[in-house]
Amino acid sequence: MKKFLLPFFLFSSFSLFSFEVRVKLEEPLYIEVKGNAVLKGEKFSQEILSPWGWIKVREGKIFFRWKSWGKELEIIPKNRMFKLGKRWYPGKLKILVKDGEAIPVNILDIENYLEGVVGAEMPYYFPLEALKTQAVVSRTYALYSLNPQAPYDLTQEVSDQCYLGLSRRTHKVIEAVRETKGEILTKNGKIIPAHFCACCGGYTEWAKEVWKDSPPYLCGVPDPYCRNAPVFQWSYRISWRKLGQILGGRIEGLEILEKSRSGRVKKLKIFFRNGEKIISGVELRRILGYSHLKSTLFRIVEGRFFVRFIGQGWGHGVGMCQWGAKGMAEKGYNYREILKFYFPFAEISKYEN
Repeated sequence: MKKFLLPFFLFSSFSLFSFEVRVKLEEPLYIEVKGNAVLKGEKFSQEILSPWGWIKVREGKIFFRWKSWGKELEIIPKNRMFKLGKRWYPGKLKILVKDGEAIPVNILDIENYLEGVVGAEMPYYFPLEALKTQAVVSRTYALYSLNPQAPYDLTQEVSDQCYLGLSRRTHKVIEAVRETKGEILTKNGKIIPAHFCACCGGYTEWAKEVWKDSPPYLCGVPDPYCRNAPVFQWSYRISWRKLGQILGGRIEGLEILEKSRSGRVKKLKIFFRNGEKIISGVELRRILGYSHLKSTLFRIVEGRFFVRFIGQGWGHGVGMCQWGAKGMAEKGYNYREILKFYFPFAEISKYEN
């Protein structure tokens, strides 16, 4: 039994109320299309059989297949899929030029986009109800991020949502997307900024503790369902010497000054030999690395030569906890109940409404 669907299995049917999203891709600019594709430049268009090759920029113009196409090139495959670098994507590709560099943008229906997000953001083997929860949250996040004034709406990196095209489409992921088609989270008829994290460590965070302009209804909740997550507890040890090299001076101690309501470190003081410095927990995590300091829900144990950060969870902790959603699904909760648990003040709506 194959784990992933091959690219030639086509995509979800389009809705009369569907939206397109534009995703900036981070791939080598080598494109391949199987079958006919229409290429649209600034001043002319042409239909080509199986176009392939490198896309290059010279003097602010796009060159592909020995032709100059101007400052924009749109490639529209007849079979609605293309390969960029080593990965297949649904939809069409638009190449823009900004600051002398080519920017590839995948333009596609939001439901097809979600089929490339859900299995990339959440392990595809998680229970179906957890995957459905991820589908609703990711759909909400994508629609909230639409920005017609910008050249693209989202990136494919974890700073937005991880998007891997057709490489994470499984039968289970497709089922999760289709069974929640069009469903989003709203508050008073408006789309909410739906955030999520890998593991909250036992208590989700108030969004305002992380982003000051967040609405107050994105609140923290105690979460007993993620205790079986492999990152529910973690430890990171670093020598005082190395920590000083990273932070810029010889360090003699650390002190936590302030915590959020969920117990996460908001501020801490660094005692240098020649002074003191106050830094936020979020900034310290960024400096030391997100894979080392997995969250700001930590305590500090100081030794003679080393300092140890002992913490819980992975990520900012706001919104849906993915491992918590898995735990709830395994206890029999459906995706609507899971969404209500993590977003108690939001409603599930259809985006065509």
